[in-house]
This record gives sequence, structure tokens and C-alpha cells, in this order.
Amino acid sequence: MHCGGVLELAGNAFVGGDLRAEGELRCGKGVQAGGDVCAAGLRTGHGIVAGRSICSAMHIEAGWGVKAGEAIAADGAIRAGESLEAGGEIRAGAGYGVFAGLDVHVQAWKASARVSACRKPAGLMSGWWAGRATP
Repeated sequence: MHCGGVLELAGNAFVGGDLRAEGELRCGKGVQAGGDVCAAGLRTGHGIVAGRSICSAMHIEAGWGVKAGEAIAADGAIRAGESLEAGGEIRAGAGYGVFAGLDVHVQAWKASARVSACRKPAGLMSGWWAGRATP
């Protein structure tokens, strides 16, 4: 699915392949795609799940967790209310941070604010580093 501008959805988005927006992608609930999820900016009230990569030319922000089969990459900050998991790298833009567990009590980070990727993200500011993601 390709949108040539801003894509704003009140509910959930389920796409079998890639989901791309030339503008910001704003979703009131969750986004799930079998392929890549890429947009100029990416904000969801719930979570984001992609079979391949998640990328944004600005920030990635999810009220719940973010999970990608490959990389999670943004030119801005990456913010998740709960966990972040990537089969590849998690990379925020230069000078920006990676934040997990923003909506989770610090004592629950090990269970609910896990950060998993092929290597520890540079700029990891919050969340519990769990190491390499397991398939």
C-alpha cells in the first residue's frame, strides 16, 4: 500500500505487504504489515509490527511496542511505550535517542520494556537491554 501524502487512520491498519507513506503515518491504534513500514514520520496509539523493516524520515513513536523482522531506523528519535525488538539493528538519527518503556514502571522494564536487536543501539536512553533478538 502506498500513500502519496499524509496517511491518518483512526483504527488499525493491516497490510499484507509493504506500507509506505510519503507524508507522516498517524494511526490511532496499531499498524501491522507483512513487509516494510516506512513513512516521513510514524506515530501510533498502539504498536507497530513489520515482517521486514520499520523506517522513518523523522521520528518513530508507538504507545505500545515496536517489532520488526529486520531493522528499526529513524532519522529522529525512536520512542516506545513498551518494548522494542528488531531482527537487525535499532538506529535513531544522529543526536537522537532510543527510548523504550516510556509507559512502564522502571521495576517492570525487564519484562515489559525489553530492547532486543543484533547489537545494543547507540543512544539507548531507557528500557532493558535484552541482547540479540531470538526468532
